[in-house]
Amino acid sequence: RFPASEFGPDFLRRMLLHPHCSQAMVSWLSEGRVKAADLGVEFLRALAFKPTWEADAWVAALKSSGRAWAKELEFNEGLSKVALELLGDTRKFSPDEVGKEWLMALVERSESQYHDFAVDYMVKAFVPGDFAPGDDDEARRALDLGGKAVLLAGSFKATSADELADKITAAGGRVVDELVDGLAYLVIGDEGSPLLGGGRKSSTQVAAEKRIEQGAPLRITSEAAFLQLLAGERREFSEEATLAGSERLFSMIARPGSADAPLAAFARAYILRHHPDISLAVHDRPVEPGAEIPRRFLTFERVRPLFHDGRFPVRAFAIELARYELARWDPEITALVGLAEAPYAEVREFIARALTADASPEHRRYRVDPERLTADAVYAFCESLVPSARALGMALIAKNPRLAIPEELFRLTESPDRQVVAFVINTVWSLYRDRGITPHWRPPRASRKGTGSSGQIEESAGPPPRPEGRPADDAALREFMRRVLFAVPPAKSSSATAEPSTGPKLRPVPARRAKLALVAVMRDLAVGERAFAGVVAPLLKEFMGSRGASERAACMVALARIARAHADLNLLTEDAA
Repeated sequence: RFPASEFGPDFLRRMLLHPHCSQAMVSWLSEGRVKAADLGVEFLRALAFKPTWEADAWVAALKSSGRAWAKELEFNEGLSKVALELLGDTRKFSPDEVGKEWLMALVERSESQYHDFAVDYMVKAFVPGDFAPGDDDEARRALDLGGKAVLLAGSFKATSADELADKITAAGGRVVDELVDGLAYLVIGDEGSPLLGGGRKSSTQVAAEKRIEQGAPLRITSEAAFLQLLAGERREFSEEATLAGSERLFSMIARPGSADAPLAAFARAYILRHHPDISLAVHDRPVEPGAEIPRRFLTFERVRPLFHDGRFPVRAFAIELARYELARWDPEITALVGLAEAPYAEVREFIARALTADASPEHRRYRVDPERLTADAVYAFCESLVPSARALGMALIAKNPRLAIPEELFRLTESPDRQVVAFVINTVWSLYRDRGITPHWRPPRASRKGTGSSGQIEESAGPPPRPEGRPADDAALREFMRRVLFAVPPAKSSSATAEPSTGPKLRPVPARRAKLALVAVMRDLAVGERAFAGVVAPLLKEFMGSRGASERAACMVALARIARAHADLNLLTEDAA
């Protein structure tokens, strides 16, 4: 019969804490018969958080008041959940009333009920500028437009366009009907708004975005966010303050500490939730205009050290950012070589995926354009001390034939990795081998029925042209051939000591197959050049003594073909004699 406010906050608080009345009060709070504001935000903070409870003066006074039921009053976990639910409703208490300092104290707790509540609340209610140093005590004030122009667009949900126009006028602003010079705000209604993931951008929004790109001091905001600004429930921040707040958040991630430090976990969650693309993809909700982490803040140079951080959550955070930003960052390929050599498998695997991904839409945000690959950078992969980086380099050369430069390939024959040497032999063989086709011939591409206007058969790309010169001089080729043919291949590495396989996987080439490929490529080079035939023939004759039947047969075929091409060498005659 009587409004709850008439009983006063002290009575209502005692009712909520009294063992015989507590459940009834909780029900009245959930039904709205008692307002959360009647209890006071300070009391609810004490009810929610044990350290605040233990330090609260009102609670201490109640315990010493002489009431028998209150003498041994203890912190109640059930009431804590009720209080957190009430404090988390921004319709009941504004973020300033709840208090950023108190929320940050909860963020740093290891208990999930405190930490998770504070993280979820701050992610939703605070913008990056709120974390800028020096503004902790700044109160939120109702927006004074001071004659600024505001343009309303779209369909409004929480209010009508006329009501919003009246509020703008009351705040000292003026409503305009079109994009004008000096426009301060474009407010887009929340009904089917593209800012909230619904509908397409209007021509007005597109034109406003172009003005912003050209440096116009114009803000595009949603209906709900603008109403919060007008009511003083949200502050406006300059670009400098937003960058400073973002820097403070990022420093929480990078600072030394344990892998599960609560403050660092909060900062990682906040930045990911306020990244426009990640928030929409992972949480199916776009970031409110003005609450985004600026793209120009998230640079490759800033994130790069996190890939080498010893804490897995930090590396996972860097990889998640890179999945949406690597293509925009467009880093130097040499920088990617360093990441491919990182001592962490997940980092190497991501870089390998970025360098070898196809052009499918799902890879577009992190895929590295193959046209950007340079020979110097790719061969640096092959010369790496890290096995997975060498495998990545070989995979890149295999996928991009233009990078198979004979002279550079031959330089890799000095590698102690027999798989690299075998890869070089196979690649050189594919470049120089006799393909048995007419030069410049291209295979026809089968045309699909009903496609094309003329019905003519199109030509597909044929094999790459054979290089004009040899990969190295006679002495180097002779020495390399002798080393490969006569050296005993190294034993296989133990699976216990082998590095875990990540990134592209190349099938190991048996030593016998590598020798056969080398004989074939030297044979084809010798057939086309008499001087080189005189260099390679003695080695082939010497290797005829191999105990491997396939190796002897390959040498015999090679000598026969060379003898046919250069009869004056008398190779077969000498053998017969």
